Amino acid sequence: MWTQAAQKYVITPSMSRRGSCHGNAIAENFFSILKTECIYRHKPASLEEANDMFARFIYFYNHERIQLKTGAAATK
Repeated sequence: MWTQAAQKYVITPSMSRRGSCHGNAIAENFFSILKTECIYRHKPASLEEANDMFARFIYFYNHERIQLKTGAAATK
């Protein structure tokens, strides 16, 4: 069922070996940072406010946030 849905929407599933945690590491790291730096600091009052907050955070994360590994801001 999942494979058929992925094929229907032309999605390439990420498949790692069984028991490997590396497939989800990037997504888990992003959502951890999102919760720590965004959600825990301000609880949105409505769905619209949450959507706007997430959109602003994703832009900030991708274009402005200091990247801890390199110590520099992301390139614009």
